[in-house]
Amino acid sequence: MELIAKQRELAAWSNVGSLCRQSLITAESVVPDTLPDVGRIVWVQGGLLLKGKELSPGGVGVNGEAWASVLYLTEEQGSLESLRLTKPFRLDFEGLSAQPEALPGLTWRIDRAEARALNPRKLSVSLLISAELENYSRESLPLETELPEQPGLHLLRRQQEHLALTGVWEKSFSLREELEQPLGQPCPERILGEELRFTDLSAEQIGARSVLRGQVLLELWGLDGEGALRRCRFRLPFSQLLDTGEGSYTDFALSVEPCACELSWLDGLDGKRMLELEMSAVAQLRGWERVQSVTVSDAYSSRMPCTVQGEERSFLTARESATARLRAEETLKLPEDFGELLSVQPFLEPPAPAEGELRQSLQLDLLIRRKDGSMDALQRRVSLRGEAVGEDWIVTGSRLQQLELRPEEEGLRLRAESELSLLREQRRELFCLSSLSLDEERDRSGEERPALYLVRRQEGESLWALGKAFGASPEELAACNAEDAETVLIPAEG
Repeated sequence: MELIAKQRELAAWSNVGSLCRQSLITAESVVPDTLPDVGRIVWVQGGLLLKGKELSPGGVGVNGEAWASVLYLTEEQGSLESLRLTKPFRLDFEGLSAQPEALPGLTWRIDRAEARALNPRKLSVSLLISAELENYSRESLPLETELPEQPGLHLLRRQQEHLALTGVWEKSFSLREELEQPLGQPCPERILGEELRFTDLSAEQIGARSVLRGQVLLELWGLDGEGALRRCRFRLPFSQLLDTGEGSYTDFALSVEPCACELSWLDGLDGKRMLELEMSAVAQLRGWERVQSVTVSDAYSSRMPCTVQGEERSFLTARESATARLRAEETLKLPEDFGELLSVQPFLEPPAPAEGELRQSLQLDLLIRRKDGSMDALQRRVSLRGEAVGEDWIVTGSRLQQLELRPEEEGLRLRAESELSLLREQRRELFCLSSLSLDEERDRSGEERPALYLVRRQEGESLWALGKAFGASPEELAACNAEDAETVLIPAEG
């Protein structure tokens, strides 16, 4: 006789893994007739914009746009000029069976940006991109298992509390703001590039909606009216409403990727310059609920042989996030004819463990002015270090938190700090019974059996295991014996 378990289940999502890809994007451009010939390239900066994610029969395609701004010295006059290149691209992640209602989450970065002059009238730019796509699949989590009652049948029930990923949402949104020029920061007249980051992200559920909050960090760089390179920074808070439905979410994870960014200077009514910002982005929110479940992990019959069927299931029981700091402080050597630091472009590489600590390489592309007035580009590399984290922590992201460069007699004094985002999850593997078979042809209920057994308990042996071995009721075993008894009295099935 076969008994099928009836399950009361919860619809949830499962993170079925991630795929990583590196891609080299190249773009070429002819120098417009309005600009002079290229003498020497001194600077390049790039960025990425997300344009969409598409499902295909074999996986997921990511559409994006890469841009790069190149500074170069003109061939004849040695003055500073710039050229901006853009190129659409597509990354295909094969082998993902993504579902339309939960498009995979994307994180990406530029690992390297390089430019070269093919001739005085043509430039080529290369951007090395690292991208990671997290995929989600529907799953049903058992909340309660029911089996028909049978004489002599005993069930081992497990009660546990765990976290279930029950919500995965995406929302596109736009912001349009006029930002006042920061005091004490000379801003570029001609904007050449920008870095757009979303930080301090959080989500709070209010009724059937969630409020998404965070900060937009915007850094501009470009040329002022005299042709000097300038940088300035803006910070803008933002909030958005997202319909998440009724639910008791105890934990959220929010990520935001920019899709478009348009910048222009305006003259304010009071004479102050204003930066007009128009941007769009896509936010992805994941929500976990804390749920209780009671499942059957084993069964036996005191009357006949019993065979159980089921599968091992993984339950998320805890989720914790944290941060770690890596630091560097040293003096960078400079040429003897160094005159002035004009700008710096940092590139962070992924962190790596090394002899009980964490290290992260920081590459600095420096734009300097020499004492004779000429400009040049230098590259320096430093190592950020911090205490090692436990093996159960994984690094989910990093960003440069602090960068200070101060010229001194010995060189360029550097202080830098990066912040790593860490995640630790605890899981419990548990066998969940789905059905059982009773061998009725070998029913032992009419056999004569001893009234009781006296058994010496092996180390670590549970009362359930003894009851299963001798066909005794778990309830009667518990009534006749202490939980830690070394010698166990096993009564016959009543």
